[in-house]
Amino acid sequence: MKKVILPIMAILLLAGCSQKADNAKDTQTSSNSIQCEEAEVNEDESVATELKTKRISKKEGLRNWTYSFVADYPIGGNPLLVNSIREWISESLGGTYAGNLADTTSLFNHYAKEYLSEDDMTSNDSDEDFSFEGVNESEFTIIWQNDKLVTYQMKEYWYGGGAHGGTFISGYTFRKSDGRLFGSDMFKSKANLQDELRNGLETYFGATTDEELEKQLFLSNYESVSNLPMPKADPWIDMEGVHLVYGEYEIAPYSAGLPEVVIPLNKAKKYLTATVLKEL
Repeated sequence: MKKVILPIMAILLLAGCSQKADNAKDTQTSSNSIQCEEAEVNEDESVATELKTKRISKKEGLRNWTYSFVADYPIGGNPLLVNSIREWISESLGGTYAGNLADTTSLFNHYAKEYLSEDDMTSNDSDEDFSFEGVNESEFTIIWQNDKLVTYQMKEYWYGGGAHGGTFISGYTFRKSDGRLFGSDMFKSKANLQDELRNGLETYFGATTDEELEKQLFLSNYESVSNLPMPKADPWIDMEGVHLVYGEYEIAPYSAGLPEVVIPLNKAKKYLTATVLKEL
């Protein structure tokens, strides 16, 4: 795998190309110096956006409790991007693993041990095992990418007793050149998304009026269909546009699922920062 050229090396190479142009006064040599500069820049960009992943699936059980982990796990490419995604995955699982992030077996065993603990599987009143099934499933999948961005979707399901389990779905968009994670900061600081939230929720619930939509939602006294809260989960980007997803019970009853608003990219661009727009 080619090494990324450090900024100082790039400067020296360009200086060398420039020196050749100074020593040779003919037009052909001057043109060659420009070609040399362009070749180095293009090579750097190619290496900086490389990402190699491996589909990993692990599952551990203890009595009637299970813990599973599935991921498109980074195994090579731009080290900044690889490290950023690995750290995000670990932090999404709890953020307590301090070992080598390249060692997926150790990472999985660490979080499996935390979940499959004897303390969690016994009641506060006795040492008897819980009779119900305990489940914790985490999945990290690449759902979209272009030359400059890559988006992961995270799905989590857990059950620890009660009428039903819980599901959480979110997405995270990374910049390939340096691993930066774009969350809610992809929107301009003064962006007002109220119209998009209302229209998107009306589409999700099949409502045709504000009154119909309001009947579907759990809203506080200071909220309304014209003053909707932003989802707690960060937005993400894919080929459809920018996605905003509410969690269970966040804005509607459990039966409503995970209410989602999708803003097509041609409409979303007016809300996005110049930093993000450069990558689309």
